Amino acid sequence: IQMNEGKYTINEETGEITFAEDAEQWEPIGTSSKYFNGAYDGRGNTISGIYIDNDLYYQGLFGWSNSKVIIKNLGLKESKITGKGYVGGIIGYQYGGTIENCYNIANISGTDSYIGGICGTSSKDATIANCYNAGKVEGNGFYIGGILGLGMKISNSFNCGEIIGGSYIGGIVGKTEVEIQNCYNVGKVQGNDSYVGGILGYGIKISNSFNCGEIIGKSYIGGIIRRGKECYRKML
Repeated sequence: IQMNEGKYTINEETGEITFAEDAEQWEPIGTSSKYFNGAYDGRGNTISGIYIDNDLYYQGLFGWSNSKVIIKNLGLKESKITGKGYVGGIIGYQYGGTIENCYNIANISGTDSYIGGICGTSSKDATIANCYNAGKVEGNGFYIGGILGLGMKISNSFNCGEIIGGSYIGGIVGKTEVEIQNCYNVGKVQGNDSYVGGILGYGIKISNSFNCGEIIGKSYIGGIIRRGKECYRKML
């Protein structure tokens, strides 16, 4: 699906995308009062030209989903999504359910916190599997991650985009309280404050995962995880 055809340009050197003044802004599917409730199967297709530039919460292709939603087999590219907080390429807030076989190659940013390449925040036993991010993800606050800002289980996923934020910054996820499995990061991860990790900024357990990306921060910095109870590293 091509949105805003002919109304944006991409800098080949930096990857930055610029939309024309008359480009149409996307309204996310689902809100906190009227959430997306169903299943979305992209069947391996991509969506290009999504443009969001505001100071609102819950921004992304989808804004808010409920606990039974499945979003799968979908890619987002040549797009720019900017909001305040709870911002993700695929979805801003995932209240349960599953995201699988999805990827983001769009620029994702927020003026506040909870920013992720795939999902801003997930909760209530939500899962993310077989996903990747290759876009730049940036936030001014905390909980910024290549796949997920703050949330639940992630497996079989990777990040190769640049990740920038304040505190609790991770190549895969900023903070989670469940296990991260079979993930890797090769992108640059930069936290302007504390708790910065190649895989996870702050959490409990990582297994069968590795980092090869550059990690920058002021304090509490780790190649895999900065703060956690258990961490296992496996290199290729």
